[in-house]
Amino acid sequence: MRNKITIAGLLILMSAISAFAGESEYPLFKLGAGGRAIGMGAASTGSADDASAVFWNPASLSQIHGTFSLVTSNRFHFQDSKFMELFASYSDIKYGAFGFGFLSNQIDDIPNYDADLNFLGNFDSYQRAFILAYSYNLAPVNVGLSFTGVQAGMSPVAGDIDGHGLAFSFGLMTRVSKNFRIGSVIKPGYSIKYDDSKDEIPGNARLGVEFGMKTGLASSDDSLRITMDFDQSNQLPLKINFGLQISLLNTFALRCGVNSIMIETRTKNLEASDLMSSNIKYCFGAGIKLPQFEAGSFSIDMGYMNTRVGNSTIVSLCWTK
Repeated sequence: MRNKITIAGLLILMSAISAFAGESEYPLFKLGAGGRAIGMGAASTGSADDASAVFWNPASLSQIHGTFSLVTSNRFHFQDSKFMELFASYSDIKYGAFGFGFLSNQIDDIPNYDADLNFLGNFDSYQRAFILAYSYNLAPVNVGLSFTGVQAGMSPVAGDIDGHGLAFSFGLMTRVSKNFRIGSVIKPGYSIKYDDSKDEIPGNARLGVEFGMKTGLASSDDSLRITMDFDQSNQLPLKINFGLQISLLNTFALRCGVNSIMIETRTKNLEASDLMSSNIKYCFGAGIKLPQFEAGSFSIDMGYMNTRVGNSTIVSLCWTK
């Protein structure tokens, strides 16, 4: 137990040090991934237990119950965009766990105007990310590393603009007790390079915890899960995401959460209460686990997030064997 508590302290310290990693996240990654996580306020750094761990914390790949896991999602966004996700993982007791992820967001037919509001035509924009991840269980701690190739660009009237970048993440995960897990992720800053310019994408750091317990509400398998993420970036307030899940009859799950609770301002001109009310996002979700098949287990998860500029709904299909 003492070793696990020490590791938990190191995870917290790692996130504190990495608070100086950067100012913001890449837009494609801001809303999270997977219907299960979104329904719980996008608080999954310490709790991801399917292939979406490729996105949340590569160290969590070693926590997946099953040799193979596949998660595919479609997001119905507040913008007229085409958003999709695909995550896959393979676990081997001897060699560790491997993961792959793909995210894509494309918006077509965006109106383009000049300074005098003269219509210049439509253009398209896209963002894509390819993730390769690896995790190994060095009991009592799991370690993980992921590399992400990022593409971004536009096809305006004047010509194409394309950029590329490479990022990496380092994650740790440990189970402090039967009911308590803690994980942390560092993503240093990186650049997206274009032909004659580049965008600097500062990194961020997250610390996530999960508490779970049996409830016995309708059956002996019923459970309660509480998750919380602390998300820190340099020059920005500390952000907290919170989620809750109630599982019933080992089949149904109800979820809710809040995202982007700011607990400091880092400015003298803004009250904390104003900052919280302007950034907080409310999340809801549900899931159903289908009967076990010889080919594996399937589940369908839906997550809903309310934002200042509209609503985002994501539906995921998960397969584990």
